[in-house]
Amino acid sequence: MSSFTQLIQRCHAEPHDKLLVATQLSAYYKPNVANEAYEDIEAFYRVNPHIITHQFVALLLLQQAQCAGNSYIDLTSLVNNQFFEKMDSENSTQYATENGQSLTGAQCTSYEEIEMSIHALIAHPIHGQLLVIDKQRLFSRKVYEYEQFISQQISQKITTSNERLNPNVKTVFEQLYPSPIKNIWQAMASVTALNQSFFIINGGPGTGKTYTVIRTLLLHLAQADKRLNFALCAPTGKAAQRMSESIVNEVQHLSRQGIAPELLANIPTTASTVHRLLGLGYHRNYAKYHQGNPLPHDVLVIDEASMLDTRLMFRILSAVKPSTRILLIGDTAQLPSVESGNILKDVMPVHVNQFSSTMMQWVESVSSELSSQYLTSCAEIPGENSQWNDYAATLLTNMRSTHYVNELANAIYQNNVNGAITALDNVITRWSTSSPKLSNLASSTLLYRPDEVDEQQVKHNFNALIKTMSDAYFKPLLCTLEPTAALALLRQFRILSPIRHSAMGIEGINKAIDQLLDPSTKKSADPDRHLYHGKAILITQNDMQLGIYNGDSGVILRNEAQQLTAYIDRGDQAPLAISPYRIAKFQSAYAMTIHKTQGSEFDQVLIVLPSGLIHPMSKELLYTGITRAKQYVAVTGAAPDFVKAIYTTHARHTNIVIEPNKPCLTQITDEKRV
Repeated sequence: MSSFTQLIQRCHAEPHDKLLVATQLSAYYKPNVANEAYEDIEAFYRVNPHIITHQFVALLLLQQAQCAGNSYIDLTSLVNNQFFEKMDSENSTQYATENGQSLTGAQCTSYEEIEMSIHALIAHPIHGQLLVIDKQRLFSRKVYEYEQFISQQISQKITTSNERLNPNVKTVFEQLYPSPIKNIWQAMASVTALNQSFFIINGGPGTGKTYTVIRTLLLHLAQADKRLNFALCAPTGKAAQRMSESIVNEVQHLSRQGIAPELLANIPTTASTVHRLLGLGYHRNYAKYHQGNPLPHDVLVIDEASMLDTRLMFRILSAVKPSTRILLIGDTAQLPSVESGNILKDVMPVHVNQFSSTMMQWVESVSSELSSQYLTSCAEIPGENSQWNDYAATLLTNMRSTHYVNELANAIYQNNVNGAITALDNVITRWSTSSPKLSNLASSTLLYRPDEVDEQQVKHNFNALIKTMSDAYFKPLLCTLEPTAALALLRQFRILSPIRHSAMGIEGINKAIDQLLDPSTKKSADPDRHLYHGKAILITQNDMQLGIYNGDSGVILRNEAQQLTAYIDRGDQAPLAISPYRIAKFQSAYAMTIHKTQGSEFDQVLIVLPSGLIHPMSKELLYTGITRAKQYVAVTGAAPDFVKAIYTTHARHTNIVIEPNKPCLTQITDEKRV
């Protein structure tokens, strides 16, 4: 007779996930008030194997779904399906069977039996509160309540009203946007954000999000006619550092022009991480600021909002006052957060840059020129119900990257494979002709067809490409003495890969380049920690005392005393000089994962597409990599992998819905729960 232990063994999944689910189920079936008839789960399984099987499969699928960033599983997808089977080693397209019966996996039956099995868990007096079924979808209660709370809080904040306009706003607006129709969406974003308690400024790299944010905050000051308590933050230390640098640069630019100096003095120039803002420490699971002790700020600005996960967004909304205005800045086309959820994409309205008649009356009161231009350029003016589009604006014009990079990024975003291949060939051709050192940079050898090139030739071509790029962009670091010049060289070029391991992952590429630049690296047990003059490094752990953050890049140079010194890039500010021996964790920085480069930019970028990935490259990952480049970009790998990436969407199943009259969820006040 089969047992629960054998069920676990038959299911082929990560051992850690199986152990976690088995432990959860075992806790459900310990003798208690609700279960007096059976001494343990094995005894119950012998009597009701289908119930335990349905429960085990559903919980294991939910565990996998949440690890992949999803919020739930659709229980209807389980009906009459076999899960967690092992492929037959002799025929990878068939499942291992004997006499027509599967030797592996677990079989689910009807929806009624699946739902009954899950409800049996939910009915448990102690552990049953951990699960929720809603519209035939299974959630963990924690995630379900997070998403309900986020949906309700944001929905309540979205209101469009013609409040009284402070005359100062028109004066300041004319200074900030002397020609508002030159880039209409920046001006529209600033004006419409002034009329919303929750607003999103969405846009790709180079569309002027920082430019727009500063002007939006200045208009808020003009409307309030008093000092406002602003908070600037981002999900990571590196993103916060970049936000600070961008804000400082834009404030200095406006100051030199003499624009609104009394208002500029109220703009903060230092951003923090979201965790630091909320008072979340590394060694505690609760925040200093929460519903019972809200943040004191009037306006909260969150940059790189695509990195926000569900749990962090719940904490933010729990910690702000009802009157606090929230401004999210990000790019919905980029990768979602590493953790669960897809917050920025979920909370964006369906229609882009379509505003209600009520909102347009507000725009008219600020600038008739802007209102007229919008009404002329917008083909369709939505009705009054379209106020549910009023809380976001998308900046459309990329003013930073070249036309060739923009063409490629747009083609990928629109799933236009032929257009993407043509645009990629065009930009690579222009890059290869820009320097004699890159004359062998030909698209035919970069994107190859596996049936036309053998494995050895692919390896040879890849190694030759890495040497060509290293000689052209990284070798000059070896003879550069001045830190600012070295960091400028480093910003010119980067190699990006979606993975860490293998020869085509960042570890293999960095090791190869280290050995090309300093052959003595071959003798080192840890190439990443092997130091030499001209070595590019990437910080991989925050250190508040040193003032460095995970994601900071720098270069190792000998100082005037001939001591090796790490110079950390601070953009337009002076580099930070520290001893590399004080840095706890860093790695070589010639190649970086695409995830790590979110928010960064380089003049030229080479993207590596390794074959045989367990999780195929997605359109969002490819788009994020492409848009790191300002001048030129190239992609190397198998042509079918490039095409597949364009068609593969990084979709996540979530349950955040922004809608009018969203019912209020009972507040979650136990901060230690989250």
